[in-house]
Amino acid sequence: MSIPILLEMMRRRNTAIREREMNWFRALLSVATMLASHDAFAKHRMTDPLKIARECKGDLERLCKAPRPGHQRIINCLKKKVIELSPACAAALKSIE
Repeated sequence: MSIPILLEMMRRRNTAIREREMNWFRALLSVATMLASHDAFAKHRMTDPLKIARECKGDLERLCKAPRPGHQRIINCLKKKVIELSPACAAALKSIE
């Protein structure tokens, strides 16, 4: 065999190996991305601020006298009065811890 033919065979072999490695890398990256996004989605679902707003609306009006939104003011007020909260509000508030 001539040298150019051997070099071409080696190049093709190296290309095939690189392609297999990239396929494994893509597969692993896809799995890692799916796991990370699933975890982030589950965490977001558990700490849904709309759930807290829905479950704690009455408690907030009764116990906190309309604090300004932002900087966790509403959550902090509810946490200070945790003993007086309704069971549904307490459960919603506990889900963010």
